[in-house]
Amino acid sequence: MRWRRVIPIAAVLLLPMADTWSDRSAGKEEILKLEDQRIQAMITGDLATLDRILADDLTYVHSGGQLESKAEFLGRLKSGDLKYRAMPREDVTVRIIGCAALVTGTATAEVESKGENLSLTLRFTDVYVERAGRWQLLAWQSSRIQ
Repeated sequence: MRWRRVIPIAAVLLLPMADTWSDRSAGKEEILKLEDQRIQAMITGDLATLDRILADDLTYVHSGGQLESKAEFLGRLKSGDLKYRAMPREDVTVRIIGCAALVTGTATAEVESKGENLSLTLRFTDVYVERAGRWQLLAWQSSRIQ
């Protein structure tokens, strides 16, 4: 008898997620497009595009462990203290869970940091969140691959 009450309640609770499940392919493509736009904006110094894609409460953890806020990250790009030259990615996967998307993969980052040219092979994890109908990068973390 109890199961007759539990099953309809479970269905009602899961119903809002049905749209998320059916839109996963479109959402994954949107996230991959945003990732491409973000990387291109980092390379070209397009701060307006980055400002739109990056969440105001972004946490950006570089491969050396340095933590930056959105303002700090954009400030370093604007000042020229940090310059991205290239960042091809491989093995990129996107998993959407509700209003969050987890992006993982590897990248080879060609950067100039404080005048030093670096070539870094990285494993990265991004977290995007959907807010007010659009996706924004909430967190980036990368680790060097030896």
